[in-house]
Amino acid sequence: ISEKEMAQLVTKNLTKAMASYAHLGRSIYTVISERPDEPDQPFINEPKMGRNDPCPCGSGRKYKHCCLQ
Repeated sequence: ISEKEMAQLVTKNLTKAMASYAHLGRSIYTVISERPDEPDQPFINEPKMGRNDPCPCGSGRKYKHCCLQ
């Protein structure tokens, strides 16, 4: 393949790719803009586990000797 043919192929494919990406961008924008606004979910803080508390895995051992490690 000659350099001229290669340049023509690259130009042709680049033009097609740019058109495809532009279409994809419009599609994504349409989906996002039509979606109803959802309220933000508040972050829920769970209480921290103390080292001497029973382990939540149910082993009956202290947290520091079980799952803390």
